[in-house]
Amino acid sequence: MSEIILSVFCDCFCLKGSDDVLAGKGCDGDTVVLNCSSSAYTIDILHASYGSYPYSCGQQYTSIKCPVLDVKSDIATKCQDYKECHISLSGSLFGYSCPNNPARRQLEVFYQCTSRNIKSKLSLNFKRK
Repeated sequence: MSEIILSVFCDCFCLKGSDDVLAGKGCDGDTVVLNCSSSAYTIDILHASYGSYPYSCGQQYTSIKCPVLDVKSDIATKCQDYKECHISLSGSLFGYSCPNNPARRQLEVFYQCTSRNIKSKLSLNFKRK
């Protein structure tokens, strides 16, 4: 099923003739690494979301509904145009709150190594190389 979703996603957001769409995925407590260091290009964020997904992060489906946040602008602000970006995950990172559901949350990022801009190292909330 994830291949179908990625295919539909790519039909809508991928640039023709560009590098493959890459994915970074992790749960609270993990560090997600976006990496374009083996390419001549830098990170170009296509989509990013954060929240509790059914069956994600080793948990069972829950009937409690919590929002899934669109965090593309947050991730792009920190990672766009860098060769590599490390994202340490915690709920407080995106101001996420769902008190009725203590489940671990997951970040999903889709990106390409197509940006022609190169930013130098800078350290704020995220670790970069």
